[in-house]
Amino acid sequence: MREALYNMVTIKKLLYYILKTFLILFTSVGLIGIIIMLPLQDFTGIAIYAIWTAVGCLFLFSLHKHKNFFFSTGTVKSINSSNDISSSVLPAQELSAQNFSTENNSPEDEKTLEFPDTYIAFDVETPNKNNDRISYAGILLICNGEIIKNYSTLINPETHFDHFNTVLTGIDASAVCHAPTFKEYWSSIEDLFKKYVIIAHNANFDLSVLSKTLSHYDLKVPPIRYVCTYNESRNKFPQLGKYSLKSMAEYFDIPLENHHDAIADAQVCSAIFEAIKSQNFMFTPKEFEFHEEKSVSPNISPTTNTETFALPYSLPEFPLITGMRFVLTGIFTLMPKSEIVDYIEAHEGKVTSAVSGVTNYLIVGSEPEPAWKHGNYGSKIEKALSLISENNKHILFIKEEDFISFFASENS
Repeated sequence: MREALYNMVTIKKLLYYILKTFLILFTSVGLIGIIIMLPLQDFTGIAIYAIWTAVGCLFLFSLHKHKNFFFSTGTVKSINSSNDISSSVLPAQELSAQNFSTENNSPEDEKTLEFPDTYIAFDVETPNKNNDRISYAGILLICNGEIIKNYSTLINPETHFDHFNTVLTGIDASAVCHAPTFKEYWSSIEDLFKKYVIIAHNANFDLSVLSKTLSHYDLKVPPIRYVCTYNESRNKFPQLGKYSLKSMAEYFDIPLENHHDAIADAQVCSAIFEAIKSQNFMFTPKEFEFHEEKSVSPNISPTTNTETFALPYSLPEFPLITGMRFVLTGIFTLMPKSEIVDYIEAHEGKVTSAVSGVTNYLIVGSEPEPAWKHGNYGSKIEKALSLISENNKHILFIKEEDFISFFASENS
């Protein structure tokens, strides 16, 4: 079945290129005809070839508009189309406690198929930079590329909202005041996480938030099997370079509306998964392991453990992103690193993987990388400090939270 689907997609792609080539040639004939008729002042001929050209352009435009039909399976289209989504799937601002019910939410009565035909598409939004509570959960049960059931809801996180998160998601305290708490909500969805493979983009972020939320309410973290479409995209399409939800949606011609709306993001994540699956790729779910994270001191230690010194942090000198070179290091907990990269590149900045003499900014995540050789700082920070002290290079260190604060102010 999978091989037949792959062959069908290949045939559709070939048909697309044949049609495109024919229409380009067809339109070119019309343009050449106009050029020939102009010196002859044959206005009848010019009109005929003008209509000819217009028809060719019209069909070319229509072909481009429906490109997704040729490059994806019908299952991806069914997930993308807003007409195919249940009316209960609403933007975050329209969701309320009325959309949430603990009745008839058990997956026991659903038709059960094995992964990858059936799975849960999952995305969360958070109220503040701590990322240990959920304000909006997007949970869609997908079967054969179609949304079978929507378990999504706003959640009262019982904590404060940061300005940045409200700007990003459109959710504030007033939007969730009548929504269920996570503890009330969890009993209706717990079995989903035990029974189905979870599909998420940058899954470690979403699942870590889920785990921290469970830990806050003294609830047990269930065994979770998951597939991360961000990692799968990096592994299967190494030539792309950018793998954020937005970048992969653009690559597969998947409409991305209401980004940072948990349902919309879960829906697009599912469409990306279906698009990758349609190209005959295989997936091996991983077991999620949750580890309690410790807060990180803003100071770093050089090679000796007794001496500490503060990083030379600066506030962002923006809007000087254009033409600037950035390096990111550490674990980013306030916002997925891929979205920070997208933001910089959208403003014509350049993100590189290594620190060098032409680096302008080093953005440091709020958590240390496990592989940092000095415990609380690594080779990128070490290299930047060396270039500053020994070569008099001007490299600014920016805290993740300062960059995020700037990001929020720019989008408010």
